[in-house]
Amino acid sequence: MSKCKDNLIITIGRSFGSGGREVGKIIAAALEIPFYDKELLEVTAKETKGVSTTYLELFDEKRPSGFLYSMALNPYQVQGQGRGYTGEGMPLDMVLQEIQTKTIMSVADKGPCVIIGRRADKILRYNYDIVSIFISSSMEKRIARVSQRDGLSEKESKKAIQKADKTRRSYYNSYGEGDWGEAANYNLCIDSGAIGIDNAAALILEYLKLKGKLV
Repeated sequence: MSKCKDNLIITIGRSFGSGGREVGKIIAAALEIPFYDKELLEVTAKETKGVSTTYLELFDEKRPSGFLYSMALNPYQVQGQGRGYTGEGMPLDMVLQEIQTKTIMSVADKGPCVIIGRRADKILRYNYDIVSIFISSSMEKRIARVSQRDGLSEKESKKAIQKADKTRRSYYNSYGEGDWGEAANYNLCIDSGAIGIDNAAALILEYLKLKGKLV
């Protein structure tokens, strides 16, 4: 069984419906390392001591907007709630950015892991050993996948995909340099629709071997 060298962090960006989460779970299981997607919200809630996962989900991979402000009972309830998160007088988006950055760095400090989305590649790029991946697929393949997974019509699935992609792009592009989904920003980009989820995971593992990241 291959193991990660040192403190390798694998970050996976993904277009909606491409199966990026599933690819990440396969890699984490194969390397026997932690997997973080929605799990990051639980870590954040625990470390901030008082911010609920339900509240955090309102802003997960989204840029805070007027609508999100109105949805929250108290947009500033995250301020002063946790260790190291002062945030007094700061705009909500800056407070949430600080919290998310600290959480991602916290799990990365614990050792090798797979992190899905949440701009982890940008946050960890300069101070950690990361391999950044982007998983995409054709609209046709994604519509079929989302329709089957979520029980939606093709029209509903396409609308959900377009909305999610737009949200993720806006969120990713609002922090640091580089555009969401642009090949130049990642170490490896894969079309999961062309080769399948299992083969996409196998390709990433082979890439890690070729890069000398596994032992």
